[in-house]
Amino acid sequence: MRENISKIAVATEEKRCDAAHDFYGLFFEDINRAGDSGLYPEMLRNRSFEDSIPPHDVEMFGEDNAVLMNKGGWPDVFNHGEGIPRWTKDLPYTPVPAWYADGAKMELSDKTLNDKREAALAVTFEDGRIYNVGYNGVPVEGGKEYAFYCFAASDDGISLTLSLESKSGKVLASETLEVKGEYQKYDLTFKPTESDFDAIFVIKAKEGSMLLGFTSLMPTETYKGHGLRKDLCEMLKGLHAKFMRFPGGCIVEGLSKSTVMRFSRTIGPVWERPSHLLMWHYRATNGLGYHEYLQLCEDLEVAPLYVCNVGLTCQARVAELFEGDELDEMLEEAFGALEYAMGDVTTKYGKMRAENGHPEPFKIKYVEIGNENFGPDYFPRYKKFYDALKEKYPDIIYISNTHTEWEGLPTEVVDEHYYDTPNFFSEHADMFDCRPKDGPKIFLGEYATIGGEHVFNLNCALHESAWLLGAERNQDVVTLTSFAPLFQNVSFTSWAPNLILFDNHRVHGIPTYHALSILGKYHGTEVVKTEVETGDYCLGFTGLCGIQGDNGLKFKNVKVNGKPVGVTKRMQNDVAEENGVYTMIPGGEGEVSMTNNDGPINSLWGEKMRTFQLERNQLPEAKKRRELVSIGFGEEIREGTYEIDVFCEENTQFALSLWNHLFIEPYGIEEPKLKGWSLRSVRNQLWRIDGATGAAIQRPFWIDKIPEDFIELPIKLGEYNTFKVELKANKFFCYVNGQLVQEQELPTYRLVHASADTDGNDIYLKMINLSDEEEVVQIELDTDVESVAEGDLLTGDPLAQNSMDTPNAVCAKPVRVEVAKQFAYRAPAHSLTALKLVRK
Repeated sequence: MRENISKIAVATEEKRCDAAHDFYGLFFEDINRAGDSGLYPEMLRNRSFEDSIPPHDVEMFGEDNAVLMNKGGWPDVFNHGEGIPRWTKDLPYTPVPAWYADGAKMELSDKTLNDKREAALAVTFEDGRIYNVGYNGVPVEGGKEYAFYCFAASDDGISLTLSLESKSGKVLASETLEVKGEYQKYDLTFKPTESDFDAIFVIKAKEGSMLLGFTSLMPTETYKGHGLRKDLCEMLKGLHAKFMRFPGGCIVEGLSKSTVMRFSRTIGPVWERPSHLLMWHYRATNGLGYHEYLQLCEDLEVAPLYVCNVGLTCQARVAELFEGDELDEMLEEAFGALEYAMGDVTTKYGKMRAENGHPEPFKIKYVEIGNENFGPDYFPRYKKFYDALKEKYPDIIYISNTHTEWEGLPTEVVDEHYYDTPNFFSEHADMFDCRPKDGPKIFLGEYATIGGEHVFNLNCALHESAWLLGAERNQDVVTLTSFAPLFQNVSFTSWAPNLILFDNHRVHGIPTYHALSILGKYHGTEVVKTEVETGDYCLGFTGLCGIQGDNGLKFKNVKVNGKPVGVTKRMQNDVAEENGVYTMIPGGEGEVSMTNNDGPINSLWGEKMRTFQLERNQLPEAKKRRELVSIGFGEEIREGTYEIDVFCEENTQFALSLWNHLFIEPYGIEEPKLKGWSLRSVRNQLWRIDGATGAAIQRPFWIDKIPEDFIELPIKLGEYNTFKVELKANKFFCYVNGQLVQEQELPTYRLVHASADTDGNDIYLKMINLSDEEEVVQIELDTDVESVAEGDLLTGDPLAQNSMDTPNAVCAKPVRVEVAKQFAYRAPAHSLTALKLVRK
């Protein structure tokens, strides 16, 4: 048994690099209804009555506009504007989402408030009412004030009673209103007598008709008086962040040209801001707009990182390209956004900023050109935007979506995104050690654990943090990081996990939130040399033995642990057998089905998504992937032997796939996804054969295999060769015709991770123990320090999670540790510790 002792040596006099001031930041995207009902605390859902109106440039399918499809064939659920069906599964149908009528008739009208609105609500009362159910209830607290306004019109005049009520009919607050004539703005304030977080907002009248052009109900108490939800903003403040990336994310790109994010549509009076359908299955009214983002950055004292559309809709959902004048318009949108933020009050947009209450300029520090864009459609647009923006705003730091420097394009910072299992992060904690110091800086703009049986837990937080400490040690390369996504309204989930979860009156952070709060708090100005001696851990794999190759490849005599086995899984395509010889042939996508198939709407959505995927797989660029045959044999094993005879010719290429296992990914995007055994859902280790050469090396995933990986093998061309792999818990050995030719260790991670930086006399030491047991860490400093260090500790059951009822089940606890130039620290199992040591 290994003795649980590790060592950390901190050389404060050996500076590695300057610490990146903005290393820890925020990434906000309106996903999971993070905007309306969340950071922007609007309490009336569908306040502009436009939710049921689909974009004009998509095709609709199913009863009551169940599913929409963009021009590239990508489908999304629409559900009459209600989004994912389970969001409103407990609500009865209504023709106007979130609005209901009793003793009244209501319908959409084209007599709109202004030319930016797509509908108004026409109501005729017959001693009845209409009411709004909010975002899973209208939440009110007794004694607090709520500001309501509406734009209403009535030719003959109408007397209204407006109230906040419990669903049982109890009136919590009530006001009256006389409406007559053309559209006017009416303001009321409600002060409920008691709390009810599941209330409704009611408008009653004995008789008469009216038009509602726009409505709003919001709390009067907001963060620093600037209209945003106070408790959510305070959670952001608690992260000690230094920048905020906004407004997205995929919503920047949109699913069609009409749904791209345009800065110019998110400024000015909110009732004059066009609403639009977001990527995440709901419509936003853009009350949380460009000015609000800038004001929030100022209030949080973080640098704005603005993401502009580069003339592409979402490439993952089949991009539409803006060309010619349309592309120039998108560039002008970017210029307009920068002028609004930083322009003099004599400029068009600078004047508008001043009129909106902020005569002094905001300071834009970063601009990201596009979001998750790539390839030949992106590169010329990136260069067009970069050259134009850099010429006018040379002091801004510009961020690319991919490694555009590989295309010979000017590149300052590259945005890289990582979503994977917990062990991926800890196994790649050193991935930035070998990045070139003279290349562009790296922005880890999106990362999170989305794979594995459990997320939202302490284990994920610690493995992600181990990876971040590796990035911390290389802040001359990695200069910005942000977890994604940020917010989740738990009643309207379209992606999970998220850093901060909320309902209509409560909020809590997942364990990663508390880890990031610690890391952001203990962040210095200079990174110093830190060396760690510790044990390694190999998770290992259990899975099927298999083979991948092209159509026509022949093999026979497959054995696992010395016993003949047959085909048990077809990850992609098929094989034909004759007289014991198997031949790879075309034959399908694997043994898969679609998730999210419950109910008629989801079933239609899943059907359209599967059709989309199959059609995409027939495109010429998918030919190589489409024709690959992937087969699994026997039963899943952890250790043993795998033998197979393969017919080899000069240009034969195939791979023995080892430990084929399903990558459990119940999280991430809430859309119909493939489940079951398919090429995309399986993870494995590969021994690649190319002619008479082979490669079985575990290279870092971000580096492609290079020719030097392949070595000559004793393969006999024109005949069957016996390939054998001996599988151990932590490595595998490769044999050809009985001769050992290659071996490869499986990925491991270190049990203890550490990083240190300084700020004057303060030394910030951060360490993580991923072990199941307490680790005695011998710490050696090169300087004398005060005898007591204060810090924070995050530890507990690795599967522990926070919830609305137990928001701090996993949270940071203060610690005091006796320290010296050399001292021992007993790091609890599954823990993150940050200490502030003070030099004498």
